[in-house]
Amino acid sequence: MIENGYEKIHPKAQILWVLNGMIGSIVIMSMAIILQRYTTLWVIPGGLILSIYITLIHPFLEYIQWSYKITESKIDYTHGIYFRKRTIIPVSRIQHLDIKQGPLQKYFGLSNIAIYTAGQSHEIPALLSSKAQKMVESINDLILKETNHE
Repeated sequence: MIENGYEKIHPKAQILWVLNGMIGSIVIMSMAIILQRYTTLWVIPGGLILSIYITLIHPFLEYIQWSYKITESKIDYTHGIYFRKRTIIPVSRIQHLDIKQGPLQKYFGLSNIAIYTAGQSHEIPALLSSKAQKMVESINDLILKETNHE
């Protein structure tokens, strides 16, 4: 889906993030059960609320906020639920690119593009692996074109 030149990450990102939330929820609830033995606080209900949030709410809110645009001179992306962050990376500042893929991403056919500059690394998550490969090649061509103009 493209809106005002900005593209959305793949919708399967929501499923991936829900599964990641479930894994995190197992850890949170295990810790809550252990802590409940040593305190009178309501740790388990708090853990349950947090687990519901990271599994059923956060993935969908995060997906809505993610968008990116790649032009000949820059990579521009926006993300964040409570604090929106817009990042613009000039092509001339990019040092190298990586395509990252974890086991769950591999199952869903998704990859992340990692963009490295002198001071930071940036990531565009949850792209179809074939699209990520084409995007990295396209960005690399833009970098080569930029360096040849200097």
